[in-house]
Amino acid sequence: FGILPPLAEQDLQGQIESLRKRDAQLKQKLSEVEGPSEDIDLNFPSISITTTTDIDTVRPAPNHPQVGIVPGLPLDDDFPTPEAIHQHRQHFPKAIINVGGMKHEIMWELLETRPMTRLGRLATCSTHEEIMKLVDAYSLEENEFYIDRDPATFNCILNYYRTGRLHVIDEVCTFDFADDLKHWMIDENYIEICCLDKFIERREFMLNEVAKEMAGEEQDEEEEDFGDHYFAKYQKALWDLFEKPQS
Repeated sequence: FGILPPLAEQDLQGQIESLRKRDAQLKQKLSEVEGPSEDIDLNFPSISITTTTDIDTVRPAPNHPQVGIVPGLPLDDDFPTPEAIHQHRQHFPKAIINVGGMKHEIMWELLETRPMTRLGRLATCSTHEEIMKLVDAYSLEENEFYIDRDPATFNCILNYYRTGRLHVIDEVCTFDFADDLKHWMIDENYIEICCLDKFIERREFMLNEVAKEMAGEEQDEEEEDFGDHYFAKYQKALWDLFEKPQS
């Protein structure tokens, strides 16, 4: 549908009227040959024409299928209603979770086993507002829920729902993984014992290294006092040359 000038609108109305007359003629012929039938519906889709001051806009009728939902599901202010979301769950037993561009499929019933996590809460959402608190975008028509996160650790998260075990891969930074667990609303205490000790040790080591680096930077920032005698500026220049060669 688009925006039409007045002459185009008149032409369109004429075509619609011609089609309606042709429709009536076809119905009459069918009635003569086969008799009336309740199963035959040759009515053309309704359209509404909204007139503005200088242009005419042709719009779909209110019952036109909407983009982003399963056709036929009820709407509430262009958003899926609780009834539509419930019907979607029945129509699609599994969900497509898109994390950072990588799509994963998992059964809704598996997500429901962890109701306090982000995906567990998503599985029990009943309104558009509740869904949007947990994802960045979604489409019931495509059965896809998009979350803008790095997908590197999501396989670990997904396996937690499938197997009930949360493992940590060595290639992942402990800080990043801890941040991901927080985002997915999973307590790090659920990490398996085979990975938990190593995870804690690596994190403590990194925290100590960061603390040492920050302490070293603070010491470097302390200015050496060479006094105000005649050779002070030369002493400072020599000091900076050996201690701060990059300066």
